[in-house]
Amino acid sequence: FLRHKSSLPLERVMDAIAANGFSAHLLECNAEVSLTLREIERQTDVNQSSRDLLLVTFLNILGFLPNFVVSIPAQSLHLLLSCIALLTVGRQFFISAWHCLKRRYANMDVLIALGSVSTMVYSSLCTWTSMGHASFLTVVMTMQFVLLGRFLEKLAHKHAIRKIADLCAVNSTAVELLERGGASIRVDPKLLQPGDDVRVSPGDKLPVDGILLGEEAIVDESMLTGEFKPVHKARGDLLLAGSIHRGGSSFDLRVLRAGLNTTLSQFLSMVDLANTRKAEVQRMSDRVASVLVPLVACCSLLVGLAWFSLSSSGALPATLIF
Repeated sequence: FLRHKSSLPLERVMDAIAANGFSAHLLECNAEVSLTLREIERQTDVNQSSRDLLLVTFLNILGFLPNFVVSIPAQSLHLLLSCIALLTVGRQFFISAWHCLKRRYANMDVLIALGSVSTMVYSSLCTWTSMGHASFLTVVMTMQFVLLGRFLEKLAHKHAIRKIADLCAVNSTAVELLERGGASIRVDPKLLQPGDDVRVSPGDKLPVDGILLGEEAIVDESMLTGEFKPVHKARGDLLLAGSIHRGGSSFDLRVLRAGLNTTLSQFLSMVDLANTRKAEVQRMSDRVASVLVPLVACCSLLVGLAWFSLSSSGALPATLIF
């Protein structure tokens, strides 16, 4: 989800997103709708991550079969498993690395892709020359650890979004509006205006910020403030949208703020904005990765060339290379 506030045309923004391997479509909605949509997308993301993690874990387990069944050729099996991992779950790393390299930028996916290819080439040389120890299974194990971390991250994010999306359900149920003649009608909370009087029944969530007209009320504000105990309110006290009526009888409330002006809506807007921006720690890690990845690649290349040069000159035996 991306908030568009620049002077660039939307078409150019969407073309730039598409050029980097992502799909984009326009959404004109408030924080509540966007959080619900993000929950759906996060659920899809988590499902895909869990499937990738299960597949690579299964491949990793198969890699240990030669330890128990001697007749199974270990190197051939490990080569097959690593190729399956690269062609299935490993594609995401190579696609991301390719788009990053096109932008002359290096992230951790570049390092993973480079390490996987290097391991495959090195292990193939070891198998072909019958020197050294092939490490085909290292590719599978590395992907398993990386995918496990990403799965846990997405799972935690999904749970956080789901909790916040529960707050969005406040405005989805009709509320009892008190008319001047004493009668009451059920209306959509979005139609309420400051100054209206509403009746809140036990167990209902408050859809608006308002002033308590009754003598007292007991409300649960844990979703907003974290206070786990019900809070006692007296006549004239402020009640916030998202609070749950925990008392035994109904009370009347005068609307103070409704719609997008409630404390709950402002809270959701801030959360929505925070979810569309990178945290400072994440920005710093991206900057470190952009320097670390080329540095590691250059150091590895220099060390490899030095070892091969020393081996070719006879200063080191060829067996030390592998």
